Amino acid sequence: MSSKNKTAATKDDVKLALAPKLRFSGSKFSRNWEVKQLGQIAVNLDNRRISIKSSDRIPGDIPYYGASGIVDYVKGFIFDEDLLCVSEDSPNLVTRNYPIAFAIKGKAWVSNHAHVLGFENECTLRFVELYLNSIKLDDFISGVAQPKLKKAMLDRIPIPYPSLSEQKSIADCLGSIDAIIVAQLHKISALRNFKKGLVSEIFPRESKDKPSLRFSAFQSAGEWRKMKLGEAAKFYSGRAYKQEELLESGKYPVLRVGNFSGSDIWYYSNLELDDDKYCESGDLLYALSMPFGPRIWRGKKSIYHYQICKVIEEFGIDKQFIFNTLEKETENMRAKTTSGLGVMRINKGGVEKWISTFPTIAEQKKIVGCLASLEDSIAAEIKKVDALKIHKEGLMRQIFPSLDVIKL
Repeated sequence: MSSKNKTAATKDDVKLALAPKLRFSGSKFSRNWEVKQLGQIAVNLDNRRISIKSSDRIPGDIPYYGASGIVDYVKGFIFDEDLLCVSEDSPNLVTRNYPIAFAIKGKAWVSNHAHVLGFENECTLRFVELYLNSIKLDDFISGVAQPKLKKAMLDRIPIPYPSLSEQKSIADCLGSIDAIIVAQLHKISALRNFKKGLVSEIFPRESKDKPSLRFSAFQSAGEWRKMKLGEAAKFYSGRAYKQEELLESGKYPVLRVGNFSGSDIWYYSNLELDDDKYCESGDLLYALSMPFGPRIWRGKKSIYHYQICKVIEEFGIDKQFIFNTLEKETENMRAKTTSGLGVMRINKGGVEKWISTFPTIAEQKKIVGCLASLEDSIAAEIKKVDALKIHKEGLMRQIFPSLDVIKL
């Protein structure tokens, strides 16, 4: 076979591959998909973006979209139509954690860290949004220290392009799954709000010695004991590392605060330290920087970083009750901060001085059991969301042609 025939055969193969693996029935969907560049089907509206300093963002009804989504709310608006917002340099691009595109519905400000695209109809907008969130765009991102998806590269992204009617069918199908996911997330939010309200009733409020809601077996148990958290538990500081001590591989993972919030970047150490510098599965830890708060470690033996404390409960104190107490007191601190009482700063000494109240060990365990059942319900609902997302991702892999095929 000549090289000319080989080229023709390759093009034919690509053309056939652009009919997706999974397709809606009907003769109207029988033709193969086209391939168009994003810049051919979208109008770029970046010239209408505006940068708003954090100090100028004030509460209001209009969302402000930055590199990573809704950042804050401000008065006024720059857009008032259905558009697509695509992050240019969000932290999501650094970790390759997608999605990067989301629809803007109605009035909004958009910063100069996100691209804004307009389409002829909402159907195509929804279709492109779904497709962009189904692929990785590494080949279109420039820069190493600060990866960016620049306009020129954004315009060149190849988009598999079926008929408008097939776009609508795909958007409606995947949109129905999104609607179920949203309903499920509302349910999770309602359960979390219920738990928050319950905690405010079964723990004494500030300056009180008894809760307003108490289990019947403890109605006459008397007042809860006030004490500093440093009296209820020992707080051990993590270890500070020099950069050259952090290895790409080694005997022990080094647990940093960022790993609590989804970062999959790990460092390692071969250092042999005192026992209190390690955390093992089941240990109670406390993050002293964002995201603040207690965590039960479920990983393997690790060395925890200096922005993390290990918490060991004293005799007569239940570990999970300390966890619930730390969670409650952290929320109280966060509420005071957002009420304009200052920037949230937490350190080991400050946490140890927080004053809280503790009932008998029996009542502690009863409260822990009640809250644990709620957490189990929340965890079960989260698993349902995760399963729906996996189902949707599987569908998208079948519905959309592969980006590798499109780029041939």
